[in-house]
Amino acid sequence: MECGDIIYRSTLPRSNGITLTVPGVILALGTLSYLWATPGVAPGFFDMFVLAFVERVFRPTYKKSSAKKGAEYWLIWKFEGEATLADLLQSKEFPYNVGRSNDSWRESGFAKGLERENRIIQTVMRQLLFALDGLHSTGIVHRDIKPQNIIFSEGDGRH
Repeated sequence: MECGDIIYRSTLPRSNGITLTVPGVILALGTLSYLWATPGVAPGFFDMFVLAFVERVFRPTYKKSSAKKGAEYWLIWKFEGEATLADLLQSKEFPYNVGRSNDSWRESGFAKGLERENRIIQTVMRQLLFALDGLHSTGIVHRDIKPQNIIFSEGDGRH
């Protein structure tokens, strides 16, 4: 007999497949629920790598060339103002500069103070959340919400 002639075999029983255990099932279900929970790793992966590819294939492309291929659509909106919420926030007069163009704040009877400041900020946030709700209800997701992107309407004093 020479070295290496002996084959060592395990005395443990050989497994024929996957063995289900309670901790293993709990771990698998927990992992799946984590991946599919909101906002979701798995839906984001599916959206980024599957749906985005399909959309890129079927979405029409637009270029700056003068040649017209079909009907054109233009997005036009009424001029609302130049001041953004970021401009108003940087002012030393915030939040009173928000209520300045809106006559209802002057007529409300609130003197300058904490209660009036709270009401102005609550109104601004209510208008912002209402506008976002309107966007979301039509299927638009605005992924860059920041004060620099929120225009203060000079006409009706809304954001």
